Amino acid sequence: MDSTSIIECICCWCDLLGYGSPFVESKWDLNNEKCRQNFQRIVNVKDSFHSSWSASPVGTKLVFNDGYASTIDCLPSPDNYDNYKNILYFLEGAIKDYESLNSRDKQYGFPGARSIISLGQRFSYDTCSHSFDMIFKRTISYYPEEFQMNTAFSKAFIMEEAGSKAKISGSNMYFDASLFSYLNNFAKMTGCSPFQITKEATVIKLSVFEGNYWFADLCFDSSPIRFGGKMGYENRGIETTLYRYIEHSLHSIIDDAAFEASYADSLRAKLSEEDAE
Repeated sequence: MDSTSIIECICCWCDLLGYGSPFVESKWDLNNEKCRQNFQRIVNVKDSFHSSWSASPVGTKLVFNDGYASTIDCLPSPDNYDNYKNILYFLEGAIKDYESLNSRDKQYGFPGARSIISLGQRFSYDTCSHSFDMIFKRTISYYPEEFQMNTAFSKAFIMEEAGSKAKISGSNMYFDASLFSYLNNFAKMTGCSPFQITKEATVIKLSVFEGNYWFADLCFDSSPIRFGGKMGYENRGIETTLYRYIEHSLHSIIDDAAFEASYADSLRAKLSEEDAE
């Protein structure tokens, strides 16, 4: 193995809150009546697990039980503008996927979901993603290449699992602050405008650019989470700072384009009705 085999990546881990309680109460018997609500709960939100709300879905999503992980490779270089652009679309999609899942789960009276987006690395020890038995025509094992030894996934999972003990509480999304500085350097490397940060009393607004044009604004709590009395997160070898994303604060050029398209469609429909009259 050499250093070129190690690929930097980003991962978003998201799972439903309180999903394990009915299983514990039923002693892990799926035939128990207490598990029925979990069956219906996962059916209610399965579309959010399997698809994406992004206008341009990128990255790879892995779904299991009551959670999913989405990951994308980072390949920073001065001539890799396309990868930087894809990362922006990935993050925009990750936020919208989370907000969709969280809102839909709460709509049915459940506690919603929690999510962490982290920066890390991955090492693919095999170029295949599954093993198949040609004689019995069945899959023997799955090992998606994108998630093989993926430390961004591991870090996001560990931090989310720490929960309220680490002040990572409620149905919220949290961002690993190391991601911001990493992407800001990537932006400068490719000739894109760097992030613009506007600080207010309780809110940080982050403006992101694609090339030299505005791409999106999103907001975070101005104060990071405190873990063990310290400012930041230090646990199991992970040392970073986490900021809580303020839900529904994302406003992107994609939203504006969708609104304009919707307005144009409704205007055409109205004109057609008038012509018909």
